Amino acid sequence: MNDIAMRVAKLSPAKLELLSRRLSKEIGRQKQPQVIHRKKSSEPIAPLSFAQERLWFIYRFEQGNSVYNIHRVFRAAGRLNLPVLERCLSEIVRRHETLRTTFDEIEGKAVQIVAPAGPVRVPVVDLGEMSPGERETEAFRIGTEESVRLFDLTRGPLFRITLLRFAEGDHIVLFTMHHIISDAWSMGVLVKELVTLYEVFSKGERSPLGDLPVQYSDFSRWQRQWLQGQVLDELLSYWTEKMAGANYLLELPRDRPRPQVQSFRGIKQSFVMPKALVDSLKRFSQNNKVTLYTTLLAVFNVMLYLDTNQEDILVGCPIANRSRSETEGLIGFFVNTLVMRTDLSGDPAFIDLVDRVREVALGAYSHQDLPFEKLVKALQPERNLSHTPLIQVVFNFNNTPTNSVRLSGLSLTPFDAEFTSVKFDLAMHVISTEKDLTVFVESSADLFTEATTRLILWRFRKLMEIALDRPTARLSDLKKEIGEADKEMWVAKERELKELRNLKFRGAKRRAVGRSHMRDQEEE
Repeated sequence: MNDIAMRVAKLSPAKLELLSRRLSKEIGRQKQPQVIHRKKSSEPIAPLSFAQERLWFIYRFEQGNSVYNIHRVFRAAGRLNLPVLERCLSEIVRRHETLRTTFDEIEGKAVQIVAPAGPVRVPVVDLGEMSPGERETEAFRIGTEESVRLFDLTRGPLFRITLLRFAEGDHIVLFTMHHIISDAWSMGVLVKELVTLYEVFSKGERSPLGDLPVQYSDFSRWQRQWLQGQVLDELLSYWTEKMAGANYLLELPRDRPRPQVQSFRGIKQSFVMPKALVDSLKRFSQNNKVTLYTTLLAVFNVMLYLDTNQEDILVGCPIANRSRSETEGLIGFFVNTLVMRTDLSGDPAFIDLVDRVREVALGAYSHQDLPFEKLVKALQPERNLSHTPLIQVVFNFNNTPTNSVRLSGLSLTPFDAEFTSVKFDLAMHVISTEKDLTVFVESSADLFTEATTRLILWRFRKLMEIALDRPTARLSDLKKEIGEADKEMWVAKERELKELRNLKFRGAKRRAVGRSHMRDQEEE
C-alpha cells in the first residue's frame, strides 16, 4: 500500500465522505452538476428523492407501521421559556421546508407538497401533581405512545414536539419526526439551530442564521436530474459486480422461528467499553493505519462468521450521504446505506481480515452515491415480508452524537428512553465521544430473547479483547478461544443462578419459620 492509500485508510467515515466530495469536484464524475440550484419559482410541488420514494411505497403498502418514526427525548433542567421555545421552532420550520412537507400522488406520480410557514404551538402535559414515581411512570407511558403514534403523510405535520412538565425547572421534551423528512444528522441540525435561536430570542435579539442555500426539494430535483445515464450506469456496474453471487440472507442462530411478517419489536442492550479496551483498540488501529470503524467492523464480521459459518457476509453501514456542501445544514432524508461485502474465506488471520475490510470500505465510500433503493431494484432479491432485502444486519459507527447542550438558563440532556423498534434482525451501534466508546445492540424481538441479545453483546466484547490481544490469530483460533470463553461464561452463569436459588430458598425458609413463630404466639 502506497503512502497516499495509507493516509486515506486512516480517515474516519466522515472524513472519507469529505474527501469523496472534494475528489468529485476535481476528478470525479464530469457530468455531475457542480451546484444544486435553488428553484426559481414558488412552486410547492416537487418530485420525491429516491430514498423518499421507497418510504412512500412502504407507507402505502404497510399503513399502520411506526417503525420509521424518529424519536428523541431530552431532559430540560432550568427555566424553560415556552413562548421563546415556540418562536424558535416556528423559525426552524420556516427555514426548513421539509418540516412542512406532505406527500401525495398526482396523475400516478408521488410528489412532495410544501405548505406555507405558520406558528408552532407546543402542547404541555403537566405531571406536577403526581408523586416522583408516578411522574416517571406516566412520562414513560406518554413517551412510548408518542414514539409509535402514526403520521399521516398526506396530511401532516410530520414533525411533533411535546413538553412534559415535572416541576418548575424540570421538563421532558419529546421530539418525533417521520424518517421521510429527516434522519439522525437532521436531528443534530435541529438541535444546533434551536440552541442558537433560543440564546438570541431569549435576549430579544434577531436570528443570526443566514438563509439556507437550497431546500430539500431542490436536492430531490437535482438528484433525479444527475443520477441517470452514464453516471447511473457506472455506479450500477460497480455495485452489481461487487454483489455478484452474494447470498442475500444471513441466517443467524435464532431463539424463535422467523415470522411471516416482521413486527419490528426490538430489544436493546449496551455497555461502555473499559478504558483499557479502548486504549488497546486505538493502539491497534493506529499501528495498523486503520480507523476505529474499520477495526470494529472487522470484529463484527468475525462474530457473524462464527455464528453463521457463512464466509460471505453482507453488512449494511449507514452513511450521512451529504457529499454536497449545500446539503450539510439541511433537515431532510439524506442517509444512505452501503452494503459492505466481506470475504472471510481461507481462514485469514484477524490482522489480514482488517485489511480486507479496509479495502471493502474504501471501495464502498468511493461509490457511495448510488441510493440503496436503486441497488435493490437492480439486484431484484426475492421480496419477503419476514426480513429486509439484501441485508439483515447493520453496523453503525457514530462519532458525532447529540451531546448535552446549554442554553440561556437551561440545559438539554439527551437520554435513552428505551422506546425500541427495529428494522433489521441485528444492529450494532458504536457511539464515540471524547470520554468513551459505548456499544449497544438492537435485536429483533421476533427472533431473539433478551438473554441472547446480552450474549451477542458479550461475545462482541470478548472477541474484540481476544483479537486485539492476538491479531495474528486465525479465524479458526478465534473460534476455539471464544468457544472456551463461552463455556466459562455459562459455568459462571450457572454458579450465579445456583447461588440465587439457594438465597431464595434460605429466604423462603426464614419467612416460613417466621410465620410459624407468629402463629405460635397468636395461639398463646
